Amino acid sequence: MLHVQIQKKFAGFQLDVGFTVSSGVTALFGPSGSGKSVTLKSISGLLAPDQGEISLHDTVLFSSREGINVPPQKRRIGYLFQNYALFPHLNVAENIVYGIRHLPKEEQQEKRTKLIQMMQLHGQEKKKPGEISGGQQQRVALARTLATDPQLILLDEPFSALDSAVKSSLRAELLDILEAKNIPAIIVTHDLNEAYSMSDHITIIEMGRIMQSDNKWNIINAPANIAVAELTRAKNIFSGTIAKQEEMEKTGVNTSWGTFFLTPSSPFTPGKTIHFFIRPHHIQVFDPEEKHLPEENILEGTVTNIISHIDSHTLYLKKTSGPADDVVFVKVNDDLFDKLNLAKNSRVCCYFPPDCIGVIG
Repeated sequence: MLHVQIQKKFAGFQLDVGFTVSSGVTALFGPSGSGKSVTLKSISGLLAPDQGEISLHDTVLFSSREGINVPPQKRRIGYLFQNYALFPHLNVAENIVYGIRHLPKEEQQEKRTKLIQMMQLHGQEKKKPGEISGGQQQRVALARTLATDPQLILLDEPFSALDSAVKSSLRAELLDILEAKNIPAIIVTHDLNEAYSMSDHITIIEMGRIMQSDNKWNIINAPANIAVAELTRAKNIFSGTIAKQEEMEKTGVNTSWGTFFLTPSSPFTPGKTIHFFIRPHHIQVFDPEEKHLPEENILEGTVTNIISHIDSHTLYLKKTSGPADDVVFVKVNDDLFDKLNLAKNSRVCCYFPPDCIGVIG
């Protein structure tokens, strides 16, 4: 298990983070400049925190209190850099064994052969990094990292320089390798889809602080605060007060858009102010003339703008009697878009399923 509790001051920025990594892949997710890479460099030993402690499997790697700062090469942590950091003057085979040159030649050869097979680099051994593709360069960098038998792997935006088609296949390959090797990993990314697809656990960082660290389901469905909700694209965020609870299985919330009913995991006190959200793809859209609409959680409005994607469309919906600046975002697939003949100024009815409404905090 990795335990991190560190502080580091820079001009105009202060890092103060604490989290743990037990197994599997943890995504360190946040916007640019939030402190993701600084955190990774501190864990690896490339940067010394001002205060705090870092330990891996009960071995203290850094402790300001005890005066411990284990050198990077002795931490047994693999670091896959964003630009891969391959040596341009060395060929593929030489790059792979660079970190194990102290081992006997026979052992180096055995590891190199296995890793070349695992990374599908047959026929590339004598080529220099500039002579192979970006995806192959990443495989070489990962092979070099695995050659040292690390107890933890750090991945700093490893797919940022690759095109989407290569990204997709390499993500799957990387996950298979990490699972087969049973090595915990931290992947740094500002791409929410990548964080969700690559990890079991997501740690959200913003402005040098951990906003929430949890399994990915809770991050998406039970954000700890509005900042986390916004960072995870919860565009439809509402505030309201709890109405008098009439039925045990649902709770009414009075908002400027009307009263919405939700099914929270625990009851709220009437009159309490809460924030809740619903993601655009969870909202169901109907023709206003539909005769069999749900009886509650219905919002009628006008489409003011449409953003079209490859296989879906995002509708900007304005309620006629709602607040002047408030917009509800709704995502519909191509079939429904065509069926309802949606366009700007179309009137639609939207249904907010109670079990799709999440409470923030």
